[in-house]
Amino acid sequence: MNVQSPPDFDLARTLHSSGHLLEADRTYQAVLRNEPDHAEALINLGVLRLQQDRAEEAETILRRAVGCGSSAAAYANLGTALQALKRHEEAIEAHEHAVHAEPGMAEYWYGLATARQAAARHEEAIAAFEQMDVLAPEQPEAAYGAASCLQALRRFDDALVRYDQALELDPDFAEAHYGKATCLHRLGQPEDAIPHFEAALKLDRDYAEAHQGLAASLLAQDLTEQALSHLDLAVQANPAASDGHFRRGEVLMMMDRFAEAEAAYRKANELNPDAVGGILGLAGALDAQKNDADVLGLYERARELKPHSAIVLVRLAGALLTLDRHEEALALLEEAVARRPRLPVAWSGLGSAREQVGDMEGARAAFREAIRLAPRQPTHYAGLFNATRLAAGDPLIKALEDLPQQGRPLRRRDRMIRLFTLAKAYEDIGEPARGFECLLEGNALKRSMIQYDEARFLTLNRRIQTRLAGPVIRAGAGRGDPTRVPIFILGMPRSGSTLVEQILVSHPLVHAGGERKDFSRAMRRTWTRRRGEFSGDMIATEALHKLARLYLDALPPLPEGKTRITDKMPGNFRIAGLIHTSMPNAKIIHTRRDPVDTCLSCFSKLFGDELNWSYDLAELGRHYRLYQDMMEHWDEVLPQDAILHVQYEDVVADLEGQARRLLEFCELPWNDACLSFHETKRAVRTASVAQVREPIYRRSVGKWRPADDVLRPLLDGLAAEI
Repeated sequence: MNVQSPPDFDLARTLHSSGHLLEADRTYQAVLRNEPDHAEALINLGVLRLQQDRAEEAETILRRAVGCGSSAAAYANLGTALQALKRHEEAIEAHEHAVHAEPGMAEYWYGLATARQAAARHEEAIAAFEQMDVLAPEQPEAAYGAASCLQALRRFDDALVRYDQALELDPDFAEAHYGKATCLHRLGQPEDAIPHFEAALKLDRDYAEAHQGLAASLLAQDLTEQALSHLDLAVQANPAASDGHFRRGEVLMMMDRFAEAEAAYRKANELNPDAVGGILGLAGALDAQKNDADVLGLYERARELKPHSAIVLVRLAGALLTLDRHEEALALLEEAVARRPRLPVAWSGLGSAREQVGDMEGARAAFREAIRLAPRQPTHYAGLFNATRLAAGDPLIKALEDLPQQGRPLRRRDRMIRLFTLAKAYEDIGEPARGFECLLEGNALKRSMIQYDEARFLTLNRRIQTRLAGPVIRAGAGRGDPTRVPIFILGMPRSGSTLVEQILVSHPLVHAGGERKDFSRAMRRTWTRRRGEFSGDMIATEALHKLARLYLDALPPLPEGKTRITDKMPGNFRIAGLIHTSMPNAKIIHTRRDPVDTCLSCFSKLFGDELNWSYDLAELGRHYRLYQDMMEHWDEVLPQDAILHVQYEDVVADLEGQARRLLEFCELPWNDACLSFHETKRAVRTASVAQVREPIYRRSVGKWRPADDVLRPLLDGLAAEI
């Protein structure tokens, strides 16, 4: 006999279906006070609790419903509540009860399928989706669900068939367009994926995942700006999702927009503080800006979260290398290649570390393994070619030449690295003109990717010269710290500074400091923003002593027996006057070389620390002239013996004579080891890392040059009035 539902239950159901959830809630509870075992009221109240995101309460209510009658609907909704609580195995059991009770209900099979899918039981989920498809062939969700599972199983071709079936049933199924697009992207067909991402976004412009997916496919087509615009839309659509901010950070890093990348990574880390990718990204952005922040601490935090991740080990090792902690870095890289012997970046990192400590054979072997594992990655060729003098006919040169014709087109950054690397190879094999053509194209690519404010550099140089004019320098005389520990080596990059440092550190009393940022950092810590480092009080005794002490405290402890340390930061030429005033007994050595040779050598290098003036011949020439103007200023205002000028060509022509001159200036006794500098075992991280392992050679003097008409922008820049 059919029993009429109490009037209050019908009212509750009407209120519920019309969206009046609070009134429906109160009415269902009134029904249950009168009839505690009213199964339908319990089921509906449980569903309402799910709509209110109160899954734990829903579970309790739906278990009561199951106890009242064990109906399929009660089990199905209990399964949904358990899924919301991420108790997937219990959810599967509840849904299985539902389909056993009423096997002809397509929606119950759908619930079972999605529960199995959530538990990563994809094959079983596909079977349930197929059963749903039999019962409701007009519903696209079955084909879509099966496609999603097939994609998770990496059966991309099968997944595409099922996505097409879903779209045939419903051409406006945004998720199916998105799924098909991601499948195509994974199959290496980003150009085919793009229209489907766009179709999904046309149907739902706030579909954050589709914006991210489209960005990935655009990046594969080297359309970086367009990719970034879609990532901007992704974070607008879902600002609480850390992944969108993280992806923005990645693209901004590709564009060398490091400060913006830092902000994106910080937001990602704020939303998901334990995501290792975000931590590594932030560390990389800070490192790229040469930030004073605790980058090493970030890498160590990543290792705490993922102690056995090879990628984390590689990145941590890179940070240790910059701190000259080479043994620790090498140990981490050896561990990384042991854990993931097929990870190319681990081998490439190991190659760089071995090269820095002078193990050139080991470096070459590691780079070759990286190339074997990733033959389309120009970075690995760059590492090997830098550590090797190539011979004509080397098959790796041909392999690098052929990269653009193989597979997917190279991204802009990879094209740029390939061109610089080929230029080095062509120079090695005696084809410099061909190499220079590569450099022109490679530098143009690099210049298109960076921002360089030439006027700002000029203004700052003028400001330094004005504030550190002769009267100021003379007024500051005798006020600085009397230390004799540092030996500063400065000038233009590629002017012989690494060679001079190697000669000096071959002396038993001198420790190799390498390229250090410590003086610039000490300047930032000495003066506030309001009263900057070039304000009127800069030569006060207190300020000069604070500056010197901050700098000296930042230097590494000297090993036993060492009394001096080199600081080979070329860019310190801009602040040589302040160095001398704050530490008048510290030695300053200025290395110089033929201007055109210096500039062409800079033009041949893809610098790691973003010397953004070096990628355009005209800007490069003007920067050299600016540097020259600054050194002329110091010669005018500093004491005559404050700076020793060392000509690279003179060192090559007369090594012993120039070595004796260097040691005499630095007040060091003569030592024959300075003539065998290439045998000195120490780590080197500059672009000259391979050259300092060789005895003195003349091939960098009077090198081949392009014709004057090709070099005209450089020559005009060198002649410019600053």
